[in-house]
Amino acid sequence: MLSEQIAELELENKELKEKLKQVNEGIPKPKKCEKCKYYIQHYGRDINGVYFKIYIGHCVCGVPVKQRKGKKEPTLDDTCSCFESRKWLE
Repeated sequence: MLSEQIAELELENKELKEKLKQVNEGIPKPKKCEKCKYYIQHYGRDINGVYFKIYIGHCVCGVPVKQRKGKKEPTLDDTCSCFESRKWLE
């Protein structure tokens, strides 16, 4: 039946997601502010009403700027203590 095939595919999908998570665990991710879930991107608007990124934003985490060690290209040790990667899809 179709429902049995769907159940099998869902189980296979779940297993593949777990394997992918295990593979990606050991890989260090860049911890730029733009990739943090606490970062709010700022936008501008042109005369036609079209919005565009202005590549500036702010942190809503509440960590003072001096403790964030904000750099253009931070190393893995240079990021603030409240960095959490954005999760777009689960």
